[in-house]
Amino acid sequence: MICSGIVIVFTIGVIVGIYTSSKNIEKLANENIVKERTIQQQKERIRELQEFKQLKEIYG
Repeated sequence: MICSGIVIVFTIGVIVGIYTSSKNIEKLANENIVKERTIQQQKERIRELQEFKQLKEIYG
């Protein structure tokens, strides 16, 4: 009886732990996607500014 209670409590703990960590992983993944998009946009903007600077140097 005590052993089955321990198994039930352990099982519930594992399920809750897995659920919580999967939600956290999903949240972090979404945050990383947003950050990656921002980084890509910043890289593109830097590239455009460098190109503009080169054209400005060429054409004065």
